[in-house]
Formats: sequence, structure tokens, C-alpha cells
Amino acid sequence: MINKTFFIFFLVFSLNSFSQNNFDFIKINYKSFLLDEREEYGCFLYEETTLLTSNLKSYYYEKARDTIIQTISMGDMDNTSATYNFTYFKDFSTKKIYFNRDYGLKKVIVDSINIIKWDITKNYTKVMGYDCQEAKCVFRGRSYKAYFLKDIPIPNGPFKFDGLPGLILKVQSDDGTVNIEAYEIEYNKDIKFNFTNPFDEKNIATWQEFKDFYKKRVEKVKNYNPEDGMSFSIPIGYIEKFVD
Repeated sequence: MINKTFFIFFLVFSLNSFSQNNFDFIKINYKSFLLDEREEYGCFLYEETTLLTSNLKSYYYEKARDTIIQTISMGDMDNTSATYNFTYFKDFSTKKIYFNRDYGLKKVIVDSINIIKWDITKNYTKVMGYDCQEAKCVFRGRSYKAYFLKDIPIPNGPFKFDGLPGLILKVQSDDGTVNIEAYEIEYNKDIKFNFTNPFDEKNIATWQEFKDFYKKRVEKVKNYNPEDGMSFSIPIGYIEKFVD
């Protein structure tokens, strides 16, 4: 108890000076899981994700974790050979997030941040031993509960979840398909980190342009007539829906 109390005191004390320096950062490691078993549009993600964040900018990295899982509607999902490593860059001063995914659109996608309308409740739960407050939202096709730590006053979190008065350590969808939970937090006030946009801002597609592109891709797959014994399916989204 003494060690934990000292750690929390040290972390909060350090964050007072942290907020004054744009290059200090906190690193949070999450385990991220998504399993949507809709027969026609099912999808699966099993990932190790990392958030490097200051109070002004952040990087969020996704990489696959090795696993083979049995699903009801999609059969065996083999993640052992997945080698992707996706990056998301947030800039709170411009309220934009940049990312690229292998969806077939060979452009950097730019979206808005701080767009989620949260309802903060009086409920708390333990995440990594910390008392985290609950907030609820509806975001692009699903209802969520998020749990944030006010002792770390950074309005950020995994993926596109942000805008709460504390760092988000856990996100769960009400339908049980999405679960993102922190398991490790690292903070070192002596480390400096220069956040710069890693993407080419001259090759940009807006979120709406991406959705229009992806909708056409879904329609093409649905209308495709494969040879006998073959079938194709395409998800209409992952954590967020791409097709309304």
C-alpha cells in the first residue's frame, strides 16, 4: 500500500510539470480485441496497441498479436501470420487525426477528433488497480463505456477515443464485440519526445471521401459472382462503421 501510494503521488506530482512541456509524454500499452460475428459483415482484430501521448499530440500504434480463434460464423481466424503495423497521429491543436490502413485507398485519411459526446456517470471501476470513472457514448455504430483516470489529466485514449477529463484506460462496447484495456503505463519526466506528423499531408482523403470509396468497394464485392465453391465477404467496418 505504501509503495502504491508513493507511486500515485509521484505520478500526479510529475504531471504538474508535465503539462507545461509539450515534449514530455506518457506511454500506455493496451490489449485490444474485436470480434463481430455478423454472418455477412463479420470482422476480427486481436492486437497489441500502444499510445504515446502528450497533452497536445499523440501516436497510436496497432500491431497484430499471434492467435488462432474459433468463431461461430466465420470459422477459424488465424492471426499468426499478420504483419501489419498501423499508425494514427493526433494533433489536438488542429483537432485532426491522420492514419492509413490497407483498405485499398492509397491516401492518408484525415478525420476529426474530440467529436464524441460523452455522458460521464458516477460509476467507477478498477483498471490496473486504479479507480477509473465511467463515461458512456455512442460512436459510429456502437454504444460504449469508457473508463478514465482523472489523476492523469490528458484528454486522450486508445484509437479515436478522446475528449474526457483524464486518460482513458479501458473501452468496452455494450454489444461485447470491442474490448480495449491498458495493462502497462510508463512515465519518465526525463525523456523528451518530439511529436511530428509522419504522414504526407499532400495526399489526403477526408473521412467522408474514404466512406464513399469504401461503400463502392462493399457494393462491388456484394455484386461479384465468384466461381462455384468460392465466396467473398467484406466487413462494413471494424471498431467504427465505414458504411451507414
